[in-house]
Amino acid sequence: MRDLRIYSSILSNGLSRIAIGVLNIVVVPLYMKHLGMEAYGLVGFFTILQNFLIVFDFGISAALTRSLSQHSNDSNRAQDSRDLSRTLEIIYWSISIVAGLFIGLISPLIASHWIKRVELSQQQVLLTLWSMAIAILFQFPVSFYTAGLVGLQKQVEQSILNVILWTLRCLGVLAVMSASEDKLQAFFVWNIIVSALSAICMREFFWHFIPKAKVKARFSKVLLSSVWKFALSVSAVTVLLLIFNNSDKLILSGRLDLTHLGYYMAAWQIAAVLYILYMPIYTAYYPVFTQLFAANDSIALKKAFHRASQLMSVLVIPVVMVIMGFTPEILQIWTHKPDVVQNSSPIVRAFMPGALAGAFFYVPWAIEQARGQVHKLVIYPVVGICLLVPVLLILANQYGAVGGAISWMLTNIFLMGGMSAYVLRTSLRGELLKWLIFDIGIPFFTCLIITLLARYLFPSNLTSLSTLFCLALVWAIVASATAIASPLVLLRKIKTRVYAS
Repeated sequence: MRDLRIYSSILSNGLSRIAIGVLNIVVVPLYMKHLGMEAYGLVGFFTILQNFLIVFDFGISAALTRSLSQHSNDSNRAQDSRDLSRTLEIIYWSISIVAGLFIGLISPLIASHWIKRVELSQQQVLLTLWSMAIAILFQFPVSFYTAGLVGLQKQVEQSILNVILWTLRCLGVLAVMSASEDKLQAFFVWNIIVSALSAICMREFFWHFIPKAKVKARFSKVLLSSVWKFALSVSAVTVLLLIFNNSDKLILSGRLDLTHLGYYMAAWQIAAVLYILYMPIYTAYYPVFTQLFAANDSIALKKAFHRASQLMSVLVIPVVMVIMGFTPEILQIWTHKPDVVQNSSPIVRAFMPGALAGAFFYVPWAIEQARGQVHKLVIYPVVGICLLVPVLLILANQYGAVGGAISWMLTNIFLMGGMSAYVLRTSLRGELLKWLIFDIGIPFFTCLIITLLARYLFPSNLTSLSTLFCLALVWAIVASATAIASPLVLLRKIKTRVYAS
């Protein structure tokens, strides 16, 4: 029953994120066409601001997911679930309002001293930043209700609603821009409308599914005190990881003009495809790990950990290899813009190994969150930031945007590898070598060999449609070979003998 729930959660999350990813792939070139690369650079800056909003989460979302997962096996704790949710909801909305006001207040400084515009006026940039602040005020609480639905294990329903809202956001903004003369302002006004609608709908869904109780939900200082230590621990690590993962974009946003920032963010959009693949696995397994730790079932926990890691290999590694092996072809099909192909291709290839390391970290990260010992990881992102910033400044001065991506990739592999190793040595002793060899190593090298062969044999001078077909065929072959080489299929007996020894 648990496996069925896990796989239904992964499937629903995966399909919803694939649908959203396809929407992004379709609409981003249209955004570039309507807005131009300089204005699209402002859209990229909006993405950077949204990423940094996690700083203000303070671990509240993770604490809500963990608490609701723990309470799910005890029908007597329905009132606690509702009271804790109300308490954290009030805090979250308060933070959201303050964050939106803060961004609005500093917008004149950003417009005049940070953003490097060429054709856009300072007034256009300022109005756009104010629109971003309002959109963020409504968009931020959506992550809170999403975390709550994950804790309630209502991921299928949440995924369906998310696809509907994202479709409205993406397709609606194209219609609005087509009918408006000021396309940049139209883009952000529509984002404000959809962000407000998303917050309302997600809130209604969350409170509909949370267990009923006799007493109306109320603010509780006692329940808040029971989760604040965990929340702050998660917050410390999350904030530091956030700063690490976005330092390159933030620093380069002040060093590159908006056009080249647009190229950089277009490359990041390709790397972010991995997020679509690994987040469903993390989201589905995190509540399961939490329940297994609560039940003190170490055997089932190890089995679930390896199964999650193997799924990660089968889903993520083939995509990374195909993107790295065929970056120019993918960008050409996606954007049909030679300047984007030329400028973004080396950035994409620099991003991907670091993005792969980050994807594999999410399974150990779920383990450590479920265990409740997140505070012990704080030192790792601190070291990562201390390494990234000087390396970034040196390589960016020498190689521009490509240097920024290379610096992020190198330090990300170092950081994520170190954190994953620490988690496995402390939380799942004896599993590190098995994880590296069986769950990652064999699928990785199988996929690498087949991708190199496919790159060598890949025909040239194809039409876009033929290229797309050939790329899909390459991915299918690579993914199938990776799945066959994975412990999910052929190595189960070998693993059993090694584990027994």
